[in-house]
Amino acid sequence: MGSSKIRFAILASGNGSNAENILRYTSHRPDKFQATCLISDNASAYALQRATALGVKAVVVSPNSAIVDKKQRKRAHELSIIEILVNQKCDWLFLAGYMRILSGEFLSHFYDQALGCARVINVHPSLLPSFRGKNAYQQAYDFGVKVAGVTIHFVDEGVDSGQIIMQRSFEREEHDTLESFIRKGLAVEHVLYLEALEKIETYRTQITSEDLK
Repeated sequence: MGSSKIRFAILASGNGSNAENILRYTSHRPDKFQATCLISDNASAYALQRATALGVKAVVVSPNSAIVDKKQRKRAHELSIIEILVNQKCDWLFLAGYMRILSGEFLSHFYDQALGCARVINVHPSLLPSFRGKNAYQQAYDFGVKVAGVTIHFVDEGVDSGQIIMQRSFEREEHDTLESFIRKGLAVEHVLYLEALEKIETYRTQITSEDLK
């Protein structure tokens, strides 16, 4: 990893509350973290405005709809993102509500031998391996769980299947609506993501898969 600080980019597709949370937090730790840019696949994502307001470069990289073949379109899209990340000299990539599955080819650009995986992390709104994929809060709520939670994990080619870094649970109360249930989860997400960043920073020069179990 070489650098005295973690140079990172954020990928986000939507509202961007986690993205803003990360950017605000790391801006107060310039000796440890440096935000290079936020990239979105969605030109309407509010995350872009959040980043711009905080003085962070915000870039839209939309898939090329002129490419008919889905695999080719995905590869071209990812290569466009990689080009930006290489130019920005990013060490790490933090996903904050990014709604695309990253390919092995993409992740290989961030592969770390000591970690045994890519330097890419994600927040998922469930206690993995339960409720993988989209709308995890809705899935958990509809299932009727009494205890829900949030997971921070490394990203692999699967759907929310990468190595778990940290998890935290919260209780579902009888009076909770889906909206209040989600609000509780988001509050946990915001705290846990920052704790995970500090854990990664602490171990970044000596990190092993064993350390993060």
